[in-house]
Amino acid sequence: MSTALIARPTPSGFTGRFCTRGGSPDRLEGLLLRAVTHYFHGHVAVAQAYLIDAHPAGWYRIGGDFTSETGYRHDKKESLANLCYCHGETKAPPRELDATGAAEAGVDWAYVLETDHLKILTPVRNGWYEVRSTPWPYLPLAVQHSDLIPAISAA
Repeated sequence: MSTALIARPTPSGFTGRFCTRGGSPDRLEGLLLRAVTHYFHGHVAVAQAYLIDAHPAGWYRIGGDFTSETGYRHDKKESLANLCYCHGETKAPPRELDATGAAEAGVDWAYVLETDHLKILTPVRNGWYEVRSTPWPYLPLAVQHSDLIPAISAA
């Protein structure tokens, strides 16, 4: 299984949370596209708040079920629940990685949730290579004009 970083853009690159399992694009790209456009109703900032800010220790796996409890539990490893390391049985400390830290940690894929697209990167010798950039399939008018969306603070 490949590892991933779920990230947001920063002036110097990106920063985000580690995801231990299921990080390959053939699985996680579609899941993130559906999550942002359907579960988060096109609000990329809300998706970032959930995937990055609300789960500071990172993820065991993002399974796609955004309605169930997120904490890691051994009995839920095979479910579709999103299993994080900061809630549930593990209670791990926060772990934020930037582009350098992600490369050093051996992250296979970085998924940067940009305002208007999902950017997928993979590490190369001297940085990160952009594999592809996929526009969000549907963004409401308010999301296209981000100045209309109030700031979202992490819970």
